[in-house]
Amino acid sequence: MKLKNIVIVGYPKSGTTWVARLVADLVDCPLNGDWTFDEENAPFAVGKERDSSYRCYKSHHMVADKAMTRGDIYKILYVVRDPRDVVVSGAHYFGFLPQGLGFLRGASWGGLG
Repeated sequence: MKLKNIVIVGYPKSGTTWVARLVADLVDCPLNGDWTFDEENAPFAVGKERDSSYRCYKSHHMVADKAMTRGDIYKILYVVRDPRDVVVSGAHYFGFLPQGLGFLRGASWGGLG
């Protein structure tokens, strides 16, 4: 049986890992990690024990990139998120706040911060 590779592609901080985990759960297959890197113990790899004809991967590379030619791809899903939200997510993730907004560090946003 030939395994079918599903690759979820998107810009960093756009929800690619979240969507990859969702898809892997929906088709009951393992999320093996990043399509372009060999990561045996990727922190986001889950479901290795699942027996399925599908395998799910994530990537931040474009289809035209040579890194995407690693193997046969059954389906590609693109994650597109509003760039303004990507910037906000990235700023929080990397701990960047523009000068003058440093007072927001450690602020509680209704129990969410």
